[in-house]
Amino acid sequence: MKNKFKLDIQFFAEDDDPQNPQVDPNPGSEPSPDEPTDALTYAEALKKVRETTVPKEEFDKLSAEHQTLLKMTMDNRQLHHEDPEEPVKIEDLRKDLLSERLTNYDFAEKALKLRSETIKLGKPDPFVSPDSDRYEEDVKEAKRVADLLQETLDYCKDRHELFSAVLTSKLRDDPSLLLSQAKKKAKKG
Repeated sequence: MKNKFKLDIQFFAEDDDPQNPQVDPNPGSEPSPDEPTDALTYAEALKKVRETTVPKEEFDKLSAEHQTLLKMTMDNRQLHHEDPEEPVKIEDLRKDLLSERLTNYDFAEKALKLRSETIKLGKPDPFVSPDSDRYEEDVKEAKRVADLLQETLDYCKDRHELFSAVLTSKLRDDPSLLLSQAKKKAKKG
Protein backbone atom coordinates (compact mmCIF):
# COMPACT_ATOMS: atom_id res chain seq x y z
CA MET A 1 0.00 0.00 0.00
CA LYS A 2 1.34 3.35 -0.98
CA ASN A 3 1.12 6.34 1.29
CA LYS A 4 -0.23 9.44 -0.25
CA PHE A 5 0.95 12.74 1.15
CA LYS A 6 -0.49 16.06 0.34
CA LEU A 7 2.04 18.88 0.40
CA ASP A 8 0.55 22.27 1.19
CA ILE A 9 3.01 25.08 0.31
CA GLN A 10 2.05 28.63 1.10
CA PHE A 11 3.85 31.78 0.10
CA PHE A 12 3.50 34.83 2.30
CA ALA A 13 3.36 38.44 1.30
CA GLU A 14 5.19 40.99 3.43
CA ASP A 15 2.07 41.81 5.43
CA ASP A 16 1.11 38.16 6.02
CA ASP A 17 2.08 36.53 9.28
CA PRO A 18 3.84 33.17 8.74
CA GLN A 19 3.03 32.16 12.31
CA ASN A 20 -0.69 32.68 11.75
CA PRO A 21 -1.46 31.65 8.17
CA GLN A 22 -4.86 32.28 6.69
CA VAL A 23 -6.26 28.91 5.70
CA ASP A 24 -9.01 28.53 3.15
CA PRO A 25 -11.90 26.86 5.03
CA ASN A 26 -13.01 25.05 1.86
CA PRO A 27 -9.86 23.96 0.02
CA GLY A 28 -10.41 22.97 -3.55
CA SER A 29 -13.90 24.47 -3.71
CA GLU A 30 -14.99 26.49 -6.69
CA PRO A 31 -15.22 30.27 -6.31
CA SER A 32 -18.69 31.56 -5.64
CA PRO A 33 -20.45 33.64 -8.29
CA ASP A 34 -20.00 36.72 -6.07
CA GLU A 35 -16.20 36.42 -6.12
CA PRO A 36 -14.35 38.05 -9.03
CA THR A 37 -12.99 35.83 -11.73
CA ASP A 38 -9.37 35.83 -12.84
CA ALA A 39 -10.20 37.86 -15.97
CA LEU A 40 -12.05 40.48 -13.92
CA THR A 41 -9.25 40.63 -11.33
CA TYR A 42 -6.70 40.96 -14.13
CA ALA A 43 -8.67 43.81 -15.74
CA GLU A 44 -8.96 45.64 -12.41
CA ALA A 45 -5.27 45.16 -11.71
CA LEU A 46 -4.39 46.47 -15.18
CA LYS A 47 -6.63 49.50 -14.69
CA LYS A 48 -5.02 50.22 -11.31
CA VAL A 49 -1.52 49.95 -12.82
CA ARG A 50 -2.43 52.40 -15.59
CA GLU A 51 -3.83 54.88 -13.04
CA THR A 52 -0.82 54.70 -10.75
CA THR A 53 2.04 54.75 -13.26
CA VAL A 54 3.63 57.54 -15.26
CA PRO A 55 4.95 57.56 -18.82
CA LYS A 56 8.58 56.46 -19.17
CA GLU A 57 9.74 59.91 -20.35
CA GLU A 58 8.28 61.57 -17.27
CA PHE A 59 9.73 58.88 -15.02
CA ASP A 60 13.19 59.34 -16.56
CA LYS A 61 12.98 63.11 -16.10
CA LEU A 62 11.92 62.77 -12.45
CA SER A 63 14.56 60.12 -11.85
CA ALA A 64 17.30 62.37 -13.25
CA GLU A 65 16.12 65.27 -11.08
CA HIS A 66 16.07 62.96 -8.05
CA GLN A 67 19.64 61.82 -8.77
CA THR A 68 20.80 65.43 -9.11
CA LEU A 69 19.20 66.42 -5.82
CA LEU A 70 20.59 63.35 -4.10
CA LYS A 71 24.10 64.04 -5.37
CA MET A 72 23.89 67.69 -4.33
CA THR A 73 22.67 66.69 -0.89
CA MET A 74 25.55 64.26 -0.53
CA ASP A 75 27.99 66.97 -1.66
CA ASN A 76 26.34 69.37 0.83
CA ARG A 77 25.41 71.89 -1.85
CA GLN A 78 22.17 73.73 -2.45
CA LEU A 79 20.14 73.81 -5.62
CA HIS A 80 19.55 77.38 -6.77
CA HIS A 81 16.42 77.83 -8.82
CA GLU A 82 16.34 81.60 -8.77
CA ASP A 83 18.40 83.78 -11.05
CA PRO A 84 21.88 84.41 -9.68
CA GLU A 85 22.41 87.87 -8.27
CA GLU A 86 25.00 90.14 -9.76
CA PRO A 87 28.21 89.73 -7.76
CA VAL A 88 28.96 92.55 -5.37
CA LYS A 89 32.32 94.19 -5.84
CA ILE A 90 34.15 94.58 -2.56
CA GLU A 91 36.18 97.53 -3.84
CA ASP A 92 32.98 99.43 -4.68
CA LEU A 93 31.67 98.78 -1.19
CA ARG A 94 34.95 100.05 0.32
CA LYS A 95 34.79 103.23 -1.79
CA ASP A 96 31.19 103.84 -0.70
CA LEU A 97 32.14 103.29 2.94
CA LEU A 98 35.06 105.72 2.78
CA SER A 99 33.19 108.41 0.88
CA GLU A 100 32.65 111.73 2.58
CA ARG A 101 29.42 112.98 4.08
CA LEU A 102 28.04 109.71 5.47
CA THR A 103 25.76 109.79 8.46
CA ASN A 104 26.55 107.36 11.27
CA TYR A 105 23.52 105.35 10.16
CA ASP A 106 24.80 105.10 6.57
CA PHE A 107 28.32 104.27 7.74
CA ALA A 108 27.10 101.43 9.95
CA GLU A 109 24.85 100.10 7.20
CA LYS A 110 27.63 100.13 4.60
CA ALA A 111 30.18 98.65 7.02
CA LEU A 112 27.86 95.73 7.80
CA LYS A 113 27.23 95.14 4.10
CA LEU A 114 30.96 95.18 3.38
CA ARG A 115 31.56 92.75 6.27
CA SER A 116 28.87 90.28 5.17
CA GLU A 117 29.95 90.31 1.51
CA THR A 118 33.62 89.88 2.46
CA ILE A 119 32.79 86.89 4.68
CA LYS A 120 30.56 85.38 1.95
CA LEU A 121 33.57 85.40 -0.38
CA GLY A 122 35.54 83.43 2.21
CA LYS A 123 37.84 86.30 3.11
CA PRO A 124 38.73 87.28 6.70
CA ASP A 125 36.29 89.37 8.73
CA PRO A 126 37.26 93.03 8.22
CA PHE A 127 36.17 93.81 11.80
CA VAL A 128 38.99 91.57 13.12
CA SER A 129 42.70 92.27 13.03
CA PRO A 130 44.49 89.25 11.53
CA ASP A 131 47.58 90.02 13.66
CA SER A 132 45.70 89.75 16.94
CA ASP A 133 47.11 87.63 19.75
CA ARG A 134 43.59 86.66 20.79
CA TYR A 135 42.08 86.05 17.35
CA GLU A 136 39.23 83.72 18.47
CA GLU A 137 38.08 86.19 21.11
CA ASP A 138 38.30 89.03 18.61
CA VAL A 139 36.11 87.12 16.15
CA LYS A 140 33.44 86.72 18.85
CA GLU A 141 33.68 90.41 19.73
CA ALA A 142 33.44 91.42 16.06
CA LYS A 143 30.26 89.37 15.73
CA ARG A 144 28.89 91.01 18.87
CA VAL A 145 29.64 94.48 17.46
CA ALA A 146 28.06 93.60 14.11
CA ASP A 147 24.97 92.24 15.88
CA LEU A 148 24.69 95.41 17.98
CA LEU A 149 24.96 97.63 14.89
CA GLN A 150 22.37 95.56 13.01
CA GLU A 151 20.01 95.61 16.00
CA THR A 152 20.35 99.40 16.21
CA LEU A 153 19.78 99.81 12.46
CA ASP A 154 16.67 97.63 12.66
CA TYR A 155 15.36 99.61 15.62
CA CYS A 156 15.88 102.97 13.91
CA LYS A 157 14.29 101.90 10.59
CA ASP A 158 15.82 104.59 8.33
CA ARG A 159 15.49 107.33 10.96
CA HIS A 160 19.08 108.50 10.71
CA GLU A 161 18.74 111.15 13.43
CA LEU A 162 17.99 108.46 16.07
CA PHE A 163 20.87 106.14 15.26
CA SER A 164 23.68 107.81 17.23
CA ALA A 165 21.55 108.31 20.34
CA VAL A 166 20.25 104.72 20.33
CA LEU A 167 23.70 103.25 19.70
CA THR A 168 25.26 105.37 22.46
CA SER A 169 22.58 104.24 24.91
CA LYS A 170 23.49 100.59 24.19
CA LEU A 171 27.26 101.01 24.62
CA ARG A 172 29.16 100.53 27.88
CA ASP A 173 32.63 101.67 28.81
CA ASP A 174 35.27 98.95 28.79
CA PRO A 175 36.99 99.08 32.21
CA SER A 176 40.24 97.56 30.91
CA LEU A 177 40.42 100.14 28.13
CA LEU A 178 39.75 103.00 30.56
CA LEU A 179 42.48 101.68 32.87
CA SER A 180 45.06 101.42 30.06
CA GLN A 181 44.20 104.95 28.90
CA ALA A 182 44.61 106.27 32.43
CA LYS A 183 48.03 104.58 32.71
CA LYS A 184 49.14 106.16 29.41
CA LYS A 185 48.07 109.60 30.63
CA ALA A 186 49.91 109.09 33.90
CA LYS A 187 53.14 108.19 32.09
CA LYS A 188 52.94 111.31 29.88
CA GLY A 189 52.13 113.74 32.65
